[in-house]
Amino acid sequence: MLRGRAIKDETRPFSPFTLMVKRFLCDIEHDRRWMVKYLEPEISPYFLNLIPELRTYYPLDSPEPASASTNLSFVYSFQRFFENLAGSKPVLIILDDIQWAGDDSLELL
Repeated sequence: MLRGRAIKDETRPFSPFTLMVKRFLCDIEHDRRWMVKYLEPEISPYFLNLIPELRTYYPLDSPEPASASTNLSFVYSFQRFFENLAGSKPVLIILDDIQWAGDDSLELL
């Protein structure tokens, strides 16, 4: 189960999803071999940029995302993460207070 929460007046991009991924990877599943399975090298730069704490656990060097990264790149990265996770176990996503979510999070939803 992945749980995220939108916070009123939050300005960080994809905040509810970022919090849910951070909670899952840093607090629950920080085994290095699983980290690479969920955050394959193609998408890892986006998550390591949004969640710097992941660098502590992520075992591979990862470049910064291209400066021209768009929301579409981040949306794709979240999509791949959820697909990778769902390929190994059932996934339930719960989002609280969605009325406070920013446009980027609603686009991802």
